[in-house]
Amino acid sequence: MYRFISSNIRKTYFYIFLVFVLVVGIGYAFAWYYGDYSLLVQAVVFALIYNLIAYFYSDKIVLSLAKAHLVDKKEEAELYRLVENLSIRSGLPMPKIYVIEDNSPNAFATGRDPQHSAVAVTRGLINLLDREELRAVLAHEMSHIKNYDIRLQTIIAVLVGAIVILADYLRRWFWFSNRERREEGFIGLLVMLFLLVVAPLAARLIQLAISRKREFLADASAAELTRYPQGLISALEKISSYPQGVRSASLATAHLYFASPFRENKNKSNWFESLFLTHPPIEERIEALKSFGF
Repeated sequence: MYRFISSNIRKTYFYIFLVFVLVVGIGYAFAWYYGDYSLLVQAVVFALIYNLIAYFYSDKIVLSLAKAHLVDKKEEAELYRLVENLSIRSGLPMPKIYVIEDNSPNAFATGRDPQHSAVAVTRGLINLLDREELRAVLAHEMSHIKNYDIRLQTIIAVLVGAIVILADYLRRWFWFSNRERREEGFIGLLVMLFLLVVAPLAARLIQLAISRKREFLADASAAELTRYPQGLISALEKISSYPQGVRSASLATAHLYFASPFRENKNKSNWFESLFLTHPPIEERIEALKSFGF
């Protein structure tokens, strides 16, 4: 367990550094191409500020994107008690609790460490699952907090957004800049190709670099915490059969959720598409849980 925690902490700083280098690299390419090295300075400043924002405010950004609102014990008494009991059993500080007013059942945890953490659940999850199933899903999210998955996952969500935003901004700037300069030929074509394809793809690959094994580990930790893997199995079955996805979810935040917030067409999926899935198949998670002997 401590090995996974240490690994997540190292990966967090590695990806922050990697995004910094990528953003500065984009700035340098544009500065060289246009002969204006003020663009490089702007890229460095942007990378520094965005990394600081990602580290200290990424959880607030993600919760805002998810349209989650903070609730207390009076508003959601049962939900609050479940999280409180799991916090005591796991030895973790009590996280803040948020609710997303969406009928699709799902949940995620966020924050930079257990002392600054939050758990968000959709209204659909509260309404669809019984008490034991809901407890199992919450235990899964508490496991993400304990393993420091939340810091890595949340910061990656914000940094991926930074790369996409910067690539889009520079693409527009390139397109509307001096037309003769843009049509110089092969170099201009390479720049456009990078902005249109390579930068967003790099952002996506960085996001997918967060191993999907984290979900199996969180499932196992949840089963151990509740001593009732059937609760998680039943929750996974119900969630996978729900026909609609989470409306406020995006490609940047999809990896945060308990299960994929999108509804993929299972009949049309292939091995290449499976490489870009943020979560392991529900069936594999259920099979792994059935092998536990609690």
